[in-house]
Order: sequence, then C-alpha cells, then structure tokens
Amino acid sequence: MNRVTLHQGHTLNLLQALPAASVHCVITSPPCWTPTCRCPHTEADLIPATVLDPFSGTGRTCLVAAKLQRDAIGMELIPDYLEMSRQLLTRSLGMLADVEVK
Repeated sequence: MNRVTLHQGHTLNLLQALPAASVHCVITSPPCWTPTCRCPHTEADLIPATVLDPFSGTGRTCLVAAKLQRDAIGMELIPDYLEMSRQLLTRSLGMLADVEVK
C-alpha cells in the first residue's frame, strides 16, 4: 500500500520540517518522473520513489504517483485545495493508498 501525506502550510516551512530521510530525490511531475537531483542513481533506484509536490493544488500529481506505486508528499497553502486533494485521493484510490493529512 502506498502512502500519500498531505501537508497544509507554507512550502518553505514544510520542507525545512521534513526529516532528511523523507525524500531521497525530488522527482518531477508525470509523465517523465525525471530526477532533478545530482545523487548517483539507476533507473531501478527510482522504484520505489517518494514524489514531492511542493504546490499540490488539487492533488493530481500525488494521485498519479500513487497509481504508479510510489509514495507521495503533497504540500498546499490553501486549506480548501488541501481538502479537495484529500477528497480526490480518497475517492480515486480507496483502499489502494493510505491518505494522511497533517
């Protein structure tokens, strides 16, 4: 089961509060899932990967990440968008992912 964690608040504050082990590489949005870091990795290292979406909006990137069997961390400042994201993920993924809001 994949884990999707949604955080509400300012992205910079949330990024500073994440434990260092939460995200190994920042992966860009679909369809390419391209690593933007300079760490050594192979294609096999990217699965499983944690997808970080610092401006998650309605949660589409987190949804695609979960459907592709990756964990996701979404960050959103506006509470209404965070709730829309939670609803979309819960409705679309059901029991396929654990959706947590912090």
